[in-house]
Amino acid sequence: MSRSGVRRTGGRAAILLAALWVSPALAHGNRFSISTVSIAPDDPDAWWANANGWGVVRTDDAGATWAWRCEESIGTISVFDLLALDGGQAVLATADGLLRVGSGCGADPVDGLPAGAQATGLARGTSGYYSSIYLDGSGGLYRCDTDVSDGAAPCVATQLQGPYVKSLRVVSTGAGADRVYVTTVDVDTLAAALQVSDDGVTFRSVYSWPDGDVDPHLLYAGPGGNGDRLLVWRLPRSAATAPTLLFSDDGGRTFAEVFSDGQYTDPLPGIAVSGETVWLGSDVGRTWRSLDGGRHFFEVSDAEPAVRCSDRSGGRLIVCADHFADGFDVGVWDGAQRWSGAGCLDGAEVDACGADTCEPYHDAFMTAGAYGGGACYAEPTDEGRGCGDASGAVVAPWLLLLGRRRRRPTPRTRAP
Repeated sequence: MSRSGVRRTGGRAAILLAALWVSPALAHGNRFSISTVSIAPDDPDAWWANANGWGVVRTDDAGATWAWRCEESIGTISVFDLLALDGGQAVLATADGLLRVGSGCGADPVDGLPAGAQATGLARGTSGYYSSIYLDGSGGLYRCDTDVSDGAAPCVATQLQGPYVKSLRVVSTGAGADRVYVTTVDVDTLAAALQVSDDGVTFRSVYSWPDGDVDPHLLYAGPGGNGDRLLVWRLPRSAATAPTLLFSDDGGRTFAEVFSDGQYTDPLPGIAVSGETVWLGSDVGRTWRSLDGGRHFFEVSDAEPAVRCSDRSGGRLIVCADHFADGFDVGVWDGAQRWSGAGCLDGAEVDACGADTCEPYHDAFMTAGAYGGGACYAEPTDEGRGCGDASGAVVAPWLLLLGRRRRRPTPRTRAP
């Protein structure tokens, strides 16, 4: 995310115009791809994905077919994050707060947030979920319940109010309990901190970056050796230092610098984790892999997808890819050193909710947002490609520019 809490939409138009054809490594782009993918807790084949400024797509058959709802049909101008829920529903973090959507055409506001708040991030808890918000130069974290049959407000404020919440991750500690990690920035001093809660309500600071020059973003949190394992992307506000991946195996009390690459600026690197295997994907088409939980990385750009986002359910890990040459928009890790495709988005149909609203907006998304077309198939090829024409070495720049021209600007908050 950018410092505003919204992914920036600046691009590489000059590069695209420099030649009639561009290589796949340059022609991919997070500006036209999936930024969040989420598996429903009650159905491992039901996935929702955020199309990063265009709307949301969903599948009920593990990617074989997709339905698409543009942002006009949802009723908001920006979707920042989403989370799949039970019963074919999803909650969206938007510029208009939290919205709940499903198979019908409604988009119901979730009660409990302050009026006018923007919901900027989501994380699943053992029971319910957590949402970060931004409002009038301030931020906060709310805990939300998916079951509101008793009439209570779905979302209630945690103790964490005031600082801007840059990122949040949740680790289940068993017996229905959550350990919640957030990185925050003071809106006045820009001092950053890593904060943790063991009850989902009260927070304590465990690490700080007091000089105001660091934007820390949690990429991953999970059980570790001496506490919880955390991977934090330290993004400098100035050009004095390069962005760096920080590793902690003790719940954030200490960190080690394990990876740095000067090509990263914004957006954040994508990440996927399967046991001790960790993938780090860049928005310039490069990919790194770790076999020791994130302590050391080696480049695998020619063999692995450029991971943009990921989610897992049971033994299935799915990723959204951010590179034309990967050959699929969403892929599945089979646990045996191989990625396979899981359908592609240029086969997505506009659902009934957007039939009158999304044309020809839908056409621009399908050409630019879904990597220019190609055949879709569920079974992997010998190369492990699963969607699109992976053999093509070039893509017409005007397709990308068409998508950029039709993409509406994402509003920025005034957060640091």
